[in-house]
Amino acid sequence: MQAESSTATNPIAAWRAFAGGEDEIVAVETLKKRRRTQVYRLVRAEGRGSLIAKHCRTSVAELELLAAREVLEGSSLPFARLLGFGREPARDDGQCFCWVFLEDLGTCRYDIFDATQRSSLARWLGIVGTVTPRLSKETLARLPARLPAHYRSFVDDASSGISRIAGSRPLPGAVVRSMHELVRTLGRAGARWRDLEAVTDAVPTVFVHGDCVRKNIHVVGETVPSVIPLDWGHAGLGLPGFDLGLSTICFARECEVDPDAATYVRAIAPIWPEADVVSVLRLVHLGRLLYVVDMLASSLPVFEHHSTQKIDLLLRLYRQLLERSLESFGRELRGPGCS
Repeated sequence: MQAESSTATNPIAAWRAFAGGEDEIVAVETLKKRRRTQVYRLVRAEGRGSLIAKHCRTSVAELELLAAREVLEGSSLPFARLLGFGREPARDDGQCFCWVFLEDLGTCRYDIFDATQRSSLARWLGIVGTVTPRLSKETLARLPARLPAHYRSFVDDASSGISRIAGSRPLPGAVVRSMHELVRTLGRAGARWRDLEAVTDAVPTVFVHGDCVRKNIHVVGETVPSVIPLDWGHAGLGLPGFDLGLSTICFARECEVDPDAATYVRAIAPIWPEADVVSVLRLVHLGRLLYVVDMLASSLPVFEHHSTQKIDLLLRLYRQLLERSLESFGRELRGPGCS
């Protein structure tokens, strides 16, 4: 694809540049429109279905490319096929962007309360983990680290960011107290970091999705539905069970659902024969904790633009998720029968 400047904000022009101008697009649906990432559904003529066009930073696009061509393509797993990939020239500010074109898997999202879907996803995630030993050294070197050490600095970043926001604008006393409570919870997480890292010593490192929450998991088919994670821009090398934990976080309710750890254990057994349900659940809770810390630290820069009500809502959500993850991780670490 020889990208032209006109393709940077025009998904039709970008696809035609890749497809040679022969594919007629009759409708465009905007699925996401953010400063660094835009996602569109392109509907083709003559009943040829649709495809997904994603405009994103090169670093994100390259992980999409790696996941599709070097991990999923050689596996037995269903996945969104990569239809095209095109780099744009570097911009004046030095930023580099790409277009990624993918098979459209429709609009049906994963239901974390459906036991059949949870089992299907657990098997999918377990199998994708077993692909890791077959990846080349060059591929492994291109994958970002998603281990506990990667997330440790986010604890300090989140704590300092919350304190900064608390002093940057007038806020109700209840909101300030909620901030202080969250900082204390982050302090508890930081104090346990050696425990978190010690858990990883006896487990393999596997290829992970990194953002395997409901919005990034689709369901395809009716008779025998396939559960398929999408959007691999946060992929890397991490812990088994990490994605499994993220997939059952329920942001709309004050709860998490237990994933199908037993199915995951069976699927990942080829590379981790010592795995059992207890060890996987320990990693599930650890994965949730790491993800919440990352999510909190990355979202703080936009807090200054939120209303007081939204800040209070988000603070309570993050604190509850973090506290439940800490409590569950500690319970799994102690094991049954321990006080």
